Amino acid sequence: MTELTEILFTAGIEHFSPSQLNRPVANWLFEYVYLSKDQRRQITVGENAAYGTAVHGGIQSILCGGLDVEESITTAQMEFDFHPADESPEKREHYRELIPAAINEGINALGEWQGSECELRV
Repeated sequence: MTELTEILFTAGIEHFSPSQLNRPVANWLFEYVYLSKDQRRQITVGENAAYGTAVHGGIQSILCGGLDVEESITTAQMEFDFHPADESPEKREHYRELIPAAINEGINALGEWQGSECELRV
């Protein structure tokens, strides 16, 4: 077992996400090696992250899940509504209103990928 593999195994790392890999190394080490999985789950994320997650899910549900745009937007907004992010009511309302346009823009940009397979955790 390599040293890196041993660190990841000990830290309980089971997958990597793009947001993990975009973090500065020091932040990643603190959050994914120093903190436990339970401690990481206690870190709250803001509306920005909830918005990105909702839009991503909405676009993916159209491109590879077969949902129509309106159904996808409704589902994405519901997922956003139930996300635990809670920085401010104003920010929550603002980002919720941006979801339909962002999903439509994503479909306009990625429409050629209609029928693709959904992402899988690696």
